[in-house]
Amino acid sequence: MLNTKNNQTISVSSKSTMTYLAQIVALAALYFAAGQASFSVAVSNGIVSPVIFAAEGFALAGTILFGARVWPGIFLGQLLLALRESEAKFHTLYDSSNDAVMLLNEQGFFDCNKATLAMFGCTTQQEFCSYHPAQLSPPTQECGTDSMTLAKKHIAAAMQNGSHRFEWTHTRVDTGTSFPTEVLLSAMTLAGNPVLQATVRDIAERKRIDQMKAEFVSTVSHELRTPLTSISGALGLIIGGALGEIPDRVKQMLAIAHKNSLRLTLIINDLLDMEKLVAGKMRFDMQSQALMPLVEHTLDTVRAYGEQYQVHFEVLNNSDDAQVLVDGLRLQQVLGNFLSNAAKFSHQGGTVEVTARRIGDHVRVEVIDHGRGIPTEFRSHIFQKFSQADSSDTRQKGGTGLGLAISKEIIERMNGTVGFESAEGQGACFYFELPVCTKTFESPVTIV
Repeated sequence: MLNTKNNQTISVSSKSTMTYLAQIVALAALYFAAGQASFSVAVSNGIVSPVIFAAEGFALAGTILFGARVWPGIFLGQLLLALRESEAKFHTLYDSSNDAVMLLNEQGFFDCNKATLAMFGCTTQQEFCSYHPAQLSPPTQECGTDSMTLAKKHIAAAMQNGSHRFEWTHTRVDTGTSFPTEVLLSAMTLAGNPVLQATVRDIAERKRIDQMKAEFVSTVSHELRTPLTSISGALGLIIGGALGEIPDRVKQMLAIAHKNSLRLTLIINDLLDMEKLVAGKMRFDMQSQALMPLVEHTLDTVRAYGEQYQVHFEVLNNSDDAQVLVDGLRLQQVLGNFLSNAAKFSHQGGTVEVTARRIGDHVRVEVIDHGRGIPTEFRSHIFQKFSQADSSDTRQKGGTGLGLAISKEIIERMNGTVGFESAEGQGACFYFELPVCTKTFESPVTIV
């Protein structure tokens, strides 16, 4: 029994109620079927529209069978309004994105936003969706691999992992020009079928800026390093008495100039090393060799640096039997960086400890200081380029902030790992681990 607004009573038997409900469902189903047409045109509409059509179907059926005052104004009207607002927000976000967003399945593309049309030079969604994904890329990518073969690998990775990000070269359909992009593939399910959402960002400007930066760093570094080498060498000769005895006050000033020229040379070398590592152009001559002689030789070279801070180095334990496959000079560069940083941030008169020990099939070298430690807020950035705990103009410790980033890249290129442990106010422990080498190589293994 239902009470209307005018307090009129409508008596409906249980059997009649079931009949009415069946009719409502039938009408709603018909109206829902109409929604499937929009689903085939645009899945972005189809995700929500069939539900809206179903709600409208129930509202319409209820209106026909029970009168306009009974059904629509209660719940379904509110649901319908909420669904329409949700769909409107979705489309606003979808079409206002600066990134190209498209949906594809095994047959190809079936939906895209407005940014996609602008990026690929199309006028309508239908035009864009008529192209096969292979037609939007050059035959081969910059790495030299066939685009179709490489695309299948990326798609498989996205389906397996849920998402996959990579760089890709695309082609405009109107001009045929190529441009670099960053692509994020996200796997999802629509109407029970697996599909991919591709979010594509044009990175041509970013690539151009990176190239300009790399060329600037390379040019400036090379133009500065040659004259600096001459200046540093000349100052060293004068201080050493090659031109005769010089007054103490003049000698003191020349020593300051010589020290700063050497510091500038180290900064330039760091910039060049970082550039080579990023570009994949740094050469590694890998040889199987004993670890401890490399450690001891590095300690000998940095003792004078430690004396500047009244810090001395001590080997607590070693691993004399450990053999590693490394580029000896690059390994000493990393260890030298760890040791010089430890000396720089230790208290005067302090000790920097060095340990080397086997951990399973790896050997771990640790450099431990007892200085102020690493601030908590800086720890997540410590191996990033140009990172320094004190980056102000008045900082007391010099450096480019590249040493640890370079060290990390070098060790990883030699199949190792780096890390650190620190308690603020109690010092820090920087370490690297390398696999123990059990195979003897007759000649160096060169990698670039």
